[in-house]
Amino acid sequence: MAHIYYTRFLFLTLVLTLCTACRKDEQRTEQLFPHETILNSDTLKYNLGSFGDEEGAWIQLQASNYEISEVARNLNTSEMVYSYKALQSFTGTDSVILRSERGSNGASPNDEIIITTLYIRVE
Repeated sequence: MAHIYYTRFLFLTLVLTLCTACRKDEQRTEQLFPHETILNSDTLKYNLGSFGDEEGAWIQLQASNYEISEVARNLNTSEMVYSYKALQSFTGTDSVILRSERGSNGASPNDEIIITTLYIRVE
């Protein structure tokens, strides 16, 4: 009798494994590499676009030479904006990696991932 249950368990496990392995992952990843130039005394505002309630953006890898480096949501427009201001004594190139997630319908996770490596030349 135990042998029948064991065989059914193995069969069910095999079927579930095959169904899971055959499921197509719908996630899409895009990479962007924009370049911006600012004066040392300026603050860069880089618009990441509008985002829904379940979507968002954040810093994945922080810049190295910043006084300000943050992502904030404009509550009036739902736009996410990255702001950068260099350290007072810094000139050269800095970079930050931003991660944006979009495509949620409220019930499922975001399926569009955008990795933005922003290069900032500070003069």
